[in-house]
Amino acid sequence: MTLLDRLLKGSLCSALARPWFDRLALGALGRWYFPASRQWAAANAAGGELDRFLAAFDGAHAASPHAVEAALGTVDAALDRRRTAEKAWRDALFETSRPRRATLLDIESERLAAADAHNRLRRLFFSTRLDPEPAMIGWQTPSPGEIAALFGPARTDPAGFYRLPGTLPEPEVSPAIVRNGERRYWLRFPSPSGRLGDAVTARVSEPDDARDPPTLLWGHGLCMETEHWTLLSDGVSALTRLGFRVVAPEAPWHGRRTPRGSYGGERFVATMPLGPIDALSGAALEWAALIAWARAASRGAVAVGGISLGALTAQLVAAKAQYWPAGLRPDAMLLAGHCASLWDAEARGDLGRLWGSRASLVAAGWSEETVAPYLVLTDPVETPVMPGERIVSLLGRRDTVTPVASGRAQLDRWAVPEENRFLRERGHFSLALGLMRDLAPFERLAEITVRSPSKRPRIPAC
Repeated sequence: MTLLDRLLKGSLCSALARPWFDRLALGALGRWYFPASRQWAAANAAGGELDRFLAAFDGAHAASPHAVEAALGTVDAALDRRRTAEKAWRDALFETSRPRRATLLDIESERLAAADAHNRLRRLFFSTRLDPEPAMIGWQTPSPGEIAALFGPARTDPAGFYRLPGTLPEPEVSPAIVRNGERRYWLRFPSPSGRLGDAVTARVSEPDDARDPPTLLWGHGLCMETEHWTLLSDGVSALTRLGFRVVAPEAPWHGRRTPRGSYGGERFVATMPLGPIDALSGAALEWAALIAWARAASRGAVAVGGISLGALTAQLVAAKAQYWPAGLRPDAMLLAGHCASLWDAEARGDLGRLWGSRASLVAAGWSEETVAPYLVLTDPVETPVMPGERIVSLLGRRDTVTPVASGRAQLDRWAVPEENRFLRERGHFSLALGLMRDLAPFERLAEITVRSPSKRPRIPAC
């Protein structure tokens, strides 16, 4: 465990979760993390070959080719270890007869260790000198004409766009690992989205003695691959101690779903506005399948929630679920670090400015006016299916990534009562850092979900 790990997981975490951390984090993301991630992603697709790596940057030149070649070899070896560990994990949990519990724990420990070690190799590219300097994002911005050809009719028919398939996929359920009073297992199923067409994995964490617990579907933030960093892997344990069954799906293009040559979450940004439409609409259908599973697995209430991108997903589900059968509509919602519209974060938030995504959109022919008709596909323009008193919010007063004014106005429109609003003197990143040590919003959600009736699902017709 590094010094940073000790600080972020230890008692000093609360001291770090202050507004000064947001300034530090944003600077580090722009100067080191995102540029290094872009090169690390290219290294993953290069097979250890310098020419293939440089070709990803339009033939850029390396100031120190031998150092880059050494880094590529290290990344390739770590990637091979990660793939081997992931295959062993997949075989043990879903493909073969059930191994012993101790074996499962060893297999999961190696999977996480291999993923974490591979992810940390971004550090090899912190000081890489390429000429010209590569962008943080591998831009593939589509034109307005391309998006109109794909989604033009959907702009006036969100109900049809969010219609569920005739049969929702039923998740496979892995054997469980029981440790420290918590049962942990995984769900796997094909994405109902024809646009995505891949497999969804969701980790389930619940109290070992749970009987019909309330379920919380919890979405992670953009570029936050919580199942693949040791530092982030145990974040929901505090919630299981409150009695929740926490279902944490991997978002499109993150973790196991990351396209070759990209880093987690990059495609969401690189292909705006196509990426957000595909990812958010696809995730909404995936969450519908998870709600159906949760209804069948427990008589407890089902809540949706998340932070940042996860909050955008949860609020979209809460809005579009009005087009779904009653049993697939969530009972409650908890949003952290949220805003009313994806465009508020993209056009007015600090990460959008850091990436230069608006400039990329403008260069491809987009404007606020041409984007606006598509926001009905990515934003919760409908009223949520649950009343305001069953919505809980956690916002940072200094959040400039998902602008706090947008989130507060959203709560006003939804008539969320003051006792369900938690406002902290933090920014976006310090809010996330202190999330699982600030349990008051989750305790409030627990009170709400205990009162919420269960709704059994009806499988929708086409």
